[in-house]
Amino acid sequence: MLLKCFKCVFNVRISDEFCLNCGLKKPSEKVIHLNLFSQKPLLLLQISIFCLVFALIINALTPVFNDDNSRNLFILFWTLVFGFVFGISFHYLIISKLNKINIGNRFLFNKENLIDRNKIISKRMTELSLRINKITTVSDRIGISTSQNLQGVQQKLVYAKATLGNQFLRYKLQQSKIEFIRMQNNIFPYLERIQILDEFQTENGLVTTQETIKKLNSIQQELNREFPPEMKSEKEYFLQQLMETTKSCQILCEVLLSKQAFRALQEVRPTENTNLISNSEEISHAAETFNIQTILTDFSESFEKLESEYQRILDESEVSQNLLSF
Repeated sequence: MLLKCFKCVFNVRISDEFCLNCGLKKPSEKVIHLNLFSQKPLLLLQISIFCLVFALIINALTPVFNDDNSRNLFILFWTLVFGFVFGISFHYLIISKLNKINIGNRFLFNKENLIDRNKIISKRMTELSLRINKITTVSDRIGISTSQNLQGVQQKLVYAKATLGNQFLRYKLQQSKIEFIRMQNNIFPYLERIQILDEFQTENGLVTTQETIKKLNSIQQELNREFPPEMKSEKEYFLQQLMETTKSCQILCEVLLSKQAFRALQEVRPTENTNLISNSEEISHAAETFNIQTILTDFSESFEKLESEYQRILDESEVSQNLLSF
């Protein structure tokens, strides 16, 4: 059974220890967040204690009034004011502390989550873009200089730019994989519950599936660009996953449209309580292509290799030294 992650609404199962998207521990369980008026007996006890304390303090510090009633009213008024204010404040501090302990114990994150890795990828792509732009600027300034020394520098700049450009494309591919995993996660609930979807869920599933097909096609078009030779096998494998998922989404669209057609026919002429899902094998195969854990494992391996490669590129001997050794 699929549920929504409490923090990021990613589709998770009850058995999932961590959310794949945000890394939250026990993502299907809600966090109990105490508010100011939680634990009312404790709140009343704290206010009462502070009232007693301030009553004794004010009684000891206030001068003796000619009118005992005035003095008593004075003590009572300020006792209630200070007791209430300090009681509420102290209770708020306790509740805040309890929430921090609760959230601290509950919000234990798995660092290998899609959100954090996507942030790393975006950061890396920004850094690479800035470095590529700097190299381009210097290269344009050198132009077609006849200086032999500058021509040597120009060659190093071209090499460095190509190295960084290839790395940028590899991060771009990983970014597309994250988007792909999230799209599959959005579709899977409709595929899993295909037999029991109501009219509203069927319409939502149809819209979501059609939008997903468009996004999948868009990613496939982006992969048509030139990639480094060492990325060829990874790119081809990812393209195959995209095409299989696209086909599964098309099958799902047909099924959802069939369910809508069946309901429409029922309104005109009552029919037997059967649906128009004629090919259960196709649906089963479609569900098999939505193996998010397998795709995530493939992504994790690619990401770790890419991070290692990025650190290597940052080494002085790989790029920086080439730029500085004029």
